[in-house]
Amino acid sequence: MLSLRERAIKAAEEERERRSMIEANFATEAKKEFQKRFGEVSDLDVKPITPSMAKVTADGLSFTAKRECTECGEHIRFYIEVKCSECGKMFTHSKPCETLADIGYRLESPGICKACWMKRLGNITLEREPLIKTVIQKNKKSGGEKEMNLREKAIKAAKEHEERIKKSKQKAAEKFAARAKKEFEETFGEVVDSVEPISENEARINTGDFSIIAIKKPKDVIMYRDLYPVETLEGRKSSAERALELLTKTLEIIEEERGGE
Repeated sequence: MLSLRERAIKAAEEERERRSMIEANFATEAKKEFQKRFGEVSDLDVKPITPSMAKVTADGLSFTAKRECTECGEHIRFYIEVKCSECGKMFTHSKPCETLADIGYRLESPGICKACWMKRLGNITLEREPLIKTVIQKNKKSGGEKEMNLREKAIKAAKEHEERIKKSKQKAAEKFAARAKKEFEETFGEVVDSVEPISENEARINTGDFSIIAIKKPKDVIMYRDLYPVETLEGRKSSAERALELLTKTLEIIEEERGGE
């Protein structure tokens, strides 16, 4: 029969083996997830740290892979290491990279490390310095372009993502402007001279001497001028015009009272 010492040592060895196996399994899973999420990488190395954490190195970039639990279940998230824009030291970014574009955003605007952030809080001036943007030059070789590494692909993906968002917002703004123009002409029976898209929820309608802002509401488009909803042509009058009408009516009342004396 084994003594307590012997059983304890044996249990410790078994636990180390079990832990080592779990760490290796997580590293393998993290590697597959990294390739699935960010694409094939020529130089990819994953080293286990704990049963739920691993160090990932890809094309010169370093990440920390973590298994995290959320309301939707367990997920592996990747946190990139970037250079602090103030002290120049490497630190792990607090936001995970879910897409290739996320990696590009972190590289372009790395932000500052916790130590520099705490230093800023202690600084009375609290002046925020502009973030240093990393500019990546494309390396070319004779006979054609060199295949992009993960850093270059990430920054390219971030720029393409921003361009898609910009085009999508512009398209939505133009669509709303067309709708606002159509509803304005149907409501007031007047032809619009021009319409200027402002955003996906606002448009400027120009007709005659009037400029009216159309604002998108959940169920309808309401025309605005001077922050007053326009429901009739009478409502399209400016503040100065409304003030002049009020003054004219007031003078008429005064004249009528004088005539009755």
